[in-house]
Amino acid sequence: MIVVLPIKTENPLILFSEWDEEGKEYSSESYVLANSNIMVYTDSCQTHIILTGKFVNDMLEYQQMNVCYIRDDAPDYKTIENDIYKQYVIAIPVDLYKFQEQYLAAHKWMEENQ
Repeated sequence: MIVVLPIKTENPLILFSEWDEEGKEYSSESYVLANSNIMVYTDSCQTHIILTGKFVNDMLEYQQMNVCYIRDDAPDYKTIENDIYKQYVIAIPVDLYKFQEQYLAAHKWMEENQ
């Protein structure tokens, strides 16, 4: 799968998470450069993120994924507190219901038309 961001960013994150009723995270999968499960290509105005591994299973299991990146105007992370730094993180939520619905319908069609 390829995700394209209309900005240039060096270290994006794709995050799948689920939370309980109290807002505590109980399940999570992440795709980052450090885990070697994404590849990132940037040009002057875009970032192309190629996901590898078991992301299709995650897209079927989780209700939402978040595409996260750090804004260009963020100060050097080594010089400020972590809580302040969080305000510079952008998270774009992507609802996966429609993907799951279409994937299951396509899978069923393929089984019926073999």
